[in-house]
Amino acid sequence: LLLRGFRNTILRGRASGAVRGGAGATPSTSRRRTAAVVSVGASALLFAAVHLYEGWGSPITMVTLGLTILVLGVVNGVYAATTKRLGPGIWTHMWFNGMAAALVIAGSGAS
Repeated sequence: LLLRGFRNTILRGRASGAVRGGAGATPSTSRRRTAAVVSVGASALLFAAVHLYEGWGSPITMVTLGLTILVLGVVNGVYAATTKRLGPGIWTHMWFNGMAAALVIAGSGAS
């Protein structure tokens, strides 16, 4: 939802007095590309920021988790932007969480 909101805001632009290009104007390829890159980046940053509480108290964990979740957010954002669906991102998120849980379980048994 945020990705779409960011993208649509960029594609519409700000109305400054006169209407640019008319009500039904198609955005340029450059504007669509910019909207896609900025919306994926912004939503991925927000996604990573929301997950940082999980590493609170350990700077190394926060950086590692933040970068990992940022990459996951970019991948999921690209999926959402290219397929116009949430399903691929949901499956990727489930796989990522499952792998993280498996690593935690495997690591807890090694002690």
